[in-house]
Amino acid sequence: MSAFLAGGRSAAFESVTAGAYARTVRTASGHAFLQVKPVAGADALELKIRGGESADLLSLSSCVRRMFDLSADPARIAVALQRDPRLGALVTRRPGLRIPGTWDPFESGVRAIVGQQISVAAGRTLLARLVERAGQTDCR
Repeated sequence: MSAFLAGGRSAAFESVTAGAYARTVRTASGHAFLQVKPVAGADALELKIRGGESADLLSLSSCVRRMFDLSADPARIAVALQRDPRLGALVTRRPGLRIPGTWDPFESGVRAIVGQQISVAAGRTLLARLVERAGQTDCR
């Protein structure tokens, strides 16, 4: 998932390193900075939030859950997909694989439009310009 997020990240508001994903977001009370990283030795993620109010925590954590596909049940998915002769081998090879999500529907739409028929690098440049001139990202 880190490789996917790094490939499409916008330096204007996101950072992806080997051990963490970070971004700034607009909240109902202002702005917040958040960082998501894996917990060593556990099947878990740690979410750190700076800024915002306590009333923002539920919406921020919901956006993170969607983005990292945390509502999926990998064990149930594996049982269902292993019945298929083609998918079964893939599930065995990559257990617990998740589908990267997006921060919010609007951002997803903008990324899809900007990404049409241009390179990933050019898309990142356009996203940075768009955020610089017009933007804030929301968590809904």
